[in-house]
Amino acid sequence: MKLLATLGLVFGLSLSAMGAESVDSKKAPELTSPGSAELWSSALARWKRANLANYSYSVDIFCFCGDVGGYDVTVKDYEVVDIQKTSEGRGGYFDGKMDSLFRSIELDIIYGAKFSAQEYDPKLGYPVKVYQDTAPQVDYFYHIDITNFEILD
Repeated sequence: MKLLATLGLVFGLSLSAMGAESVDSKKAPELTSPGSAELWSSALARWKRANLANYSYSVDIFCFCGDVGGYDVTVKDYEVVDIQKTSEGRGGYFDGKMDSLFRSIELDIIYGAKFSAQEYDPKLGYPVKVYQDTAPQVDYFYHIDITNFEILD
């Protein structure tokens, strides 16, 4: 239940069902220690130091409870100026903000994710692949996969 509240609060999501892609087809990054706050904190510090005003990326967000979807996001002058949904479902919403992704990961760490697999860009710190499971006995997990990250002029 915590995951649903977290996703709803942070992403402002109305979750939708996943399409034909199987959960097993998502490759989780290497597992880190439970509640990997240090890894998250280090990545967030790199992201803040990078202080990027202009960038674009693609993100795929999947939750056992529904597919939030894929998005192409463009940020200029620190504001999301374009966000395009790239995969279909029964709805879903993501605000495009990197801060929302970091906050979602942080909340799961705070609320005691049972295990967490996190991979961040070594230079800029943005999340590349994240797999969080807050309640493995009921399969409340989600994936965040970021690709095509590009710094814009």
